[in-house]
Amino acid sequence: MVCHPQALIYRGDWFEKEGLRAPETWDDFLNAALKLTKDTNGDGTTDQWGFGMIGTRNSSGAARFIPFLRTFGVAEITKDQNGKWITELQKPQAKEAFQFYADLNNKYGVVPPGTLENGFPEVANLMANNKVAMIISGPNAIGAITSQNPNLKGKLYSAPLPKKERHSATFGLFGYSISESSKHKNEVADFLKFLVKKENSLKFNAISGRLPTKIEVGKDQQLSSPEFAGFVKAIEYAYPTPDFDAYSQFNDIVTEAYQLIISKAATTDEAMNKAAHRANELISKQK
Repeated sequence: MVCHPQALIYRGDWFEKEGLRAPETWDDFLNAALKLTKDTNGDGTTDQWGFGMIGTRNSSGAARFIPFLRTFGVAEITKDQNGKWITELQKPQAKEAFQFYADLNNKYGVVPPGTLENGFPEVANLMANNKVAMIISGPNAIGAITSQNPNLKGKLYSAPLPKKERHSATFGLFGYSISESSKHKNEVADFLKFLVKKENSLKFNAISGRLPTKIEVGKDQQLSSPEFAGFVKAIEYAYPTPDFDAYSQFNDIVTEAYQLIISKAATTDEAMNKAAHRANELISKQK
């Protein structure tokens, strides 16, 4: 079992040069993004941006946006006091979150061109090529970026997602299990025990960037480096994925909404009303 919570990856060397600290709030984030969006070669055209937004309409985009949404104090789906599923997409804080996300592109211009088509590979490539200062991703992105540009080793730092009301992160757990039909249960069990040993967990982390799930391993010096310390801290704010049968469909609900707003195909109110309607309709169909 390994863990890859979403957090903020940023260019520590650029931040230090500008006298910036890891953003604690979204206001801090915006200030840093504005300072780091610039024309670096003096030709009159912006060639470096503060934030590499993954704005695709898919699970990759949703995996970044939903934790962002929750930092504003609202959830795409949750349970009320009576244990009934509800959505909070109709709340003012949700509208504020979607508006801020779209404004990063439309109003502040801190996002590189191609926002709605830029998925993880494109944004990782932009960071590897010194084009963006910050991205939201899991710790595996560290390895993906430095494999493209080894000169960035030691220059990528991490921090929990900035907050409006609270920090937030997904657990991002994945791992192996033993199939009931397996003819080699004992051998698989031995392999899994091998994987979770401290030394092997740390080797896997060094190669893949993914975090071990054992608390004692997370305290290792290797994981207290600037690259991984923010991810380890982010686990404190992680929430479990809602145990809702059709939860994957919320990916499309939220990503459609921010794409509509960013592309100006709908107003924020129109996009949010549609998102809340789709979410409530989905909830009503569940037993």
